[in-house]
Amino acid sequence: MRSAVIKTRDPDEWAAAWSAVADGYLAKAPAAADPKDADANYLRAWRLYYFGQWPAPTSAGKQAAYRRAIDAYLLHARYFDPALEIVRIPFEGSEIVGYLRLPANAPRPVPLVLAISGLDSRKETVAETYAAVLRQGIGFFAVDSPGTGQAPMKAGETSERMYSRVLDYLATRQDIDSSRILVHGQSFGAYWAAKLAHTEAKRLVGAVAQSPPIHRTFQTDFFRGRMYTREYLFDLLPASLFLWSEITSMV
Repeated sequence: MRSAVIKTRDPDEWAAAWSAVADGYLAKAPAAADPKDADANYLRAWRLYYFGQWPAPTSAGKQAAYRRAIDAYLLHARYFDPALEIVRIPFEGSEIVGYLRLPANAPRPVPLVLAISGLDSRKETVAETYAAVLRQGIGFFAVDSPGTGQAPMKAGETSERMYSRVLDYLATRQDIDSSRILVHGQSFGAYWAAKLAHTEAKRLVGAVAQSPPIHRTFQTDFFRGRMYTREYLFDLLPASLFLWSEITSMV
């Protein structure tokens, strides 16, 4: 068990322990005779690397675990049918990285969900969840929240503009019905979904804000109280601060 090797709250110790287990699954995958077994090992490796960087890559070790998580997920994605398309959208001197999957046999253009991850989730976890909509003839574009994952910017008062750029891109796709795009955000991602419901009302057919932060979330007393509670089973404060700043190592 990982408790045998994780003896402190040091983030690099945490990352190393989970990554060591993930390394084993990653090494087993290429030797698997059955493609299903290889895929299952890549999937396990991704989940474990992801847990190694959880809830946020606030140290060098956690950042390394996150990079390995992406690599393992994309190896897992090689087995997807329909395929996963990695989309890179130029944005303010950087790029927005998203995952696009469209249903294989649905008439084009297809409706689509713009799916935004939360504080401690990533576009990879969102993409796994939203694979279920493909059977309904709906596509999805999974993308990280500002300040998480591969997002090109930290969270700020106008960071929803990165999603406006995503909508610009989606409107250029002949296989996507730009008049039937719905945005869904979970947890902190729901904050951005709620903002887009106002700023992009004309380009969205709907918005789902699942468990969003509200005004009180941004108050000092909210975070002060949660520093001394078991309500969140992870370091809420460091993960939240990581959204807003370039700090990568915190006590």
